[in-house]
Amino acid sequence: MANVSIYEKIENKGRQDAKKIIEAGAQKAKELKTVTIDEAKQQILASQAKLALKNAQLLKTMATEFEQAAKQNSLARKQVLIDDTFLLATNSLRSIPADQWKKLVLQLLSTDALLGSETIIASKRDHALFLQVFVSDLKASPIVLDKLNQQLNDKKFQLTLSPQIAAIDGGFLVVGTNFDVDHSYRAILTEILNHYESEIATILFSGCE
Repeated sequence: MANVSIYEKIENKGRQDAKKIIEAGAQKAKELKTVTIDEAKQQILASQAKLALKNAQLLKTMATEFEQAAKQNSLARKQVLIDDTFLLATNSLRSIPADQWKKLVLQLLSTDALLGSETIIASKRDHALFLQVFVSDLKASPIVLDKLNQQLNDKKFQLTLSPQIAAIDGGFLVVGTNFDVDHSYRAILTEILNHYESEIATILFSGCE
């Protein structure tokens, strides 16, 4: 076997070392690639999770806004229905026959704890009805509601009717020394609406949702 020169030995050793370095580098690169891919996968999964959470929150927000909008629209429709019903009731009161109007006036005044010296200021139509139904002497001044005083079963009563016309939608006002009472149709209907709010809501809105 020929003697191998020192140079050939060095060259062979260099080749072997280079091969080992290349193999080690390749292995390291492979491991690094695997780690990088795994990290990328984790980042992608984390991003997907964040995106899913963000989308879920966005959908929840949109659902809440849609629900609120639907409720607001429903309340708006209900308010329109209440307003229409209120207007219809007001118009009905404005056109009730004189005999029913008389009963209404007596019923309202009987609950007022009157002193008997109050003055009534009525809307245009009601003023005419007070003169027609409750006054004997239309030329007297002040205008004494003598028939009304008798109907209230109190001889001490001296209720009078003001010549002034009240700026109200219908009904009348009772003006006294210690207190005033609003018997306008709006006040009457508002009191009824407030008192029977739940019952009225059930009747008007049943099946409207």
